[in-house]
Amino acid sequence: MKQPIAGGSFLRHVTLAAGVWAAGGLAYGMVEALTNTVAGLHQPLRIWTEIWSVYGVSGLVAGVVAGSLLFVWDRIWRRPNLALVPFLLAAFLGSLLFAYLAVPINDRWLPLLLSPLSIAVNGVLLACGVVATLVVHRHLRARKGTRLTLSAVNVTFFFCLCLAIGQYADSFVAVTMPTGRTVLLYAALLVG
Repeated sequence: MKQPIAGGSFLRHVTLAAGVWAAGGLAYGMVEALTNTVAGLHQPLRIWTEIWSVYGVSGLVAGVVAGSLLFVWDRIWRRPNLALVPFLLAAFLGSLLFAYLAVPINDRWLPLLLSPLSIAVNGVLLACGVVATLVVHRHLRARKGTRLTLSAVNVTFFFCLCLAIGQYADSFVAVTMPTGRTVLLYAALLVG
C-alpha cells in the first residue's frame, strides 16, 4: 500500500529534476554555440553535437542527484508542496552560476581547496548561487502554464547568455588585459 508523501513520489522528483537539468544543460550548450559562432569561433556541427551530448548527460546525472536530494528534503521536513519545476530550474541556474564562478577562481587565485581563504571565498560564491536560486525561484513561482514556460525559457536563455559571454570574455579578452583592467571587466560582467 502506497503511503502519501509530502511533495510527491521519488520517481516524480527524480524524473522532473533529470528532465529540467538535462534541458538546462542543452540550453546552455545551444547558447554557448550561438555565442561562440557570433564571436567568430566556428566549430563543425559534429563537434557541437558532442558538446551538447556532454552537457545533456551531465545535466541528466546532476538532475537525478538534485531530484533525490529534494525528495529526501521533502521527506524530512514534510512541508506543503513546493512548485517543483520552478524550484528545479532555479536550482539548476544557481548551480550553474556557482560552477562557472568557483572553478576559475579556485584554479587561478586560491592556494588550496581547504585553506581558510578558499573556504571563505567558496562560501561567498555558494551564497551568490543561493541568492541567484532564490531570485529566479521567486520570479518563476507565481507563474503557471504558458507564462511559466515562456518565463522559464526567457530566464534560462538570458542567464546562459550572460554566462557564455562571461566565459568568452574570461577566456579571450581578460588574458590580454593587465590585472587592474581585468578586475574592472569582471565587475562589469557581474553587474551585467
